[in-house]
Amino acid sequence: MLLSRKTSAFGRSGAAMVEAALVLPVLVLLIFGFMEMARMGMAFQLITNAAIQSCRIAVIDGYTQADVTTRAQSILASGGIAPNSYTLATTPANVTTTHHGDAVTVSISVPYSNIAWLTPMFLSSTTLKASATHTSERP
Repeated sequence: MLLSRKTSAFGRSGAAMVEAALVLPVLVLLIFGFMEMARMGMAFQLITNAAIQSCRIAVIDGYTQADVTTRAQSILASGGIAPNSYTLATTPANVTTTHHGDAVTVSISVPYSNIAWLTPMFLSSTTLKASATHTSERP
C-alpha cells in the first residue's frame, strides 16, 4: 500500500503563528532599541556642539552671559531640546569677569528621559553631559 502525504499551506498555519509570536516581540524590541540609541547619539552630538559654540561666544570680548545662554538655547532648540530640559553652567559663573588667558568652561547636562522620543526603556537613568573649555580673549 502506497501512502501519499499531502502538504498544504494550511497545515503549518499554527506553527507560523507560534514562530511569529516568538520572533516578533524580539524584532520590535530590537527596532525600538535602535531608535533609542540613535536619538541618544543625535542628542549627544547636539549637546556637544552647543557646548562648543557657546564656549566660543563666552571667550570673545563684547558678548555677555545672556549671549552664551541664547546660543546654547538656539542650537539645542534646533534638535528639539526644550530650555527647561537641560542644565547649562559656565565656569566662571559670569564670563564677562574673565581676563585674557583665563579658562572658560561651558557645561551642558541633559537627563535622557527628558528628551527621549519613545518611552526610554534602556537609557532612562542616563544623563548626557558635554563641556568645552577655551581660553578667554577678553582684555
